[in-house]
Amino acid sequence: MSAKKILLSVMTASFILTACGGGGGSDDSSYSSEPKDSLSNGTRYYYLNYTATPKNDSFKVTYAEVQNKQFKSKDSNKPLNYYLLTENKLYTPRDIAQRVVQLDGLTHWTLTTIGNVKEDWRLERVNLSGKNIFDTVLPGYRQYGFDKDNDSTLAQVFLKAHGQEKFPEGSSCYRIVSQKNNIDYLGFKTNIDDEIRESFEEFDQANTYYVDGLNAENNNFSFRYVSGIWQNLPWTAIYDVEFGNNPKDATAVKFQNKLYHANFIPSLEKTSDREHQVLSQLLSTAKDAQTKRNIQIEMARIKTGCYIYNEAAAKSVAGLKSLKWS
Repeated sequence: MSAKKILLSVMTASFILTACGGGGGSDDSSYSSEPKDSLSNGTRYYYLNYTATPKNDSFKVTYAEVQNKQFKSKDSNKPLNYYLLTENKLYTPRDIAQRVVQLDGLTHWTLTTIGNVKEDWRLERVNLSGKNIFDTVLPGYRQYGFDKDNDSTLAQVFLKAHGQEKFPEGSSCYRIVSQKNNIDYLGFKTNIDDEIRESFEEFDQANTYYVDGLNAENNNFSFRYVSGIWQNLPWTAIYDVEFGNNPKDATAVKFQNKLYHANFIPSLEKTSDREHQVLSQLLSTAKDAQTKRNIQIEMARIKTGCYIYNEAAAKSVAGLKSLKWS
């Protein structure tokens, strides 16, 4: 597995909230009547997302609203839609998944997927009052430039028209510090495209060689091979010990006499500080300019970017109409 592919795994999987519902929120960008950071019912916190494709780039604002010290999304209390295997239980696609974020505090969240499958999140509060808006929403873009592989029309408008604007008093955001799953588990689907046309024994044996090859590449990552039988289902996996990412075609589970691709989620702690260190190591060996730029942008995101914003900060950014927020 090349360092570039591993980098993409880190950048897309390390600190992105997915199945547990915290990133879902609502597309309605209206604002609540509660202006301060609080866990009071009705308080809203906002995701300010920028995406870019070869055809266009866009900005989008969504929110998560506090109710009973929880964030829920449109996927909360809906069918799981995939198999989730733990040592003690097999959850089926029809089982109802909570997918709720319990707000133990503004900087301590517990994400519950289903049953006792949980993830502990630690965050830090950042005072944004008087800080540059552009450099917070798009960290590193001023210094390292725009993405040459994708359109950057709106991002360039942002810099040109609003590059010197500051956040007002009362603005704050929250930055992810660490994440840790409470148990190991696997997720898999049984679609025909997910089926593997070989025996479990062959796949598992190949994994013992695969992990040796990955570790021999010496690409700043260490990989671990694991296997077991949970709920009478044999499984085998390889993951990197820093972030838990699975190399391509390295994880499988045998279910109803067929073998399927799976994803293994280990119960290890992932920290933003360690992610920054690993990216720094990758930067020192990166060859082409675009890869270097992408790594630098990710490093800037970790140090100066935000995961979620309070209302005062969100209003000031979404009020920049030239960015065409949706």
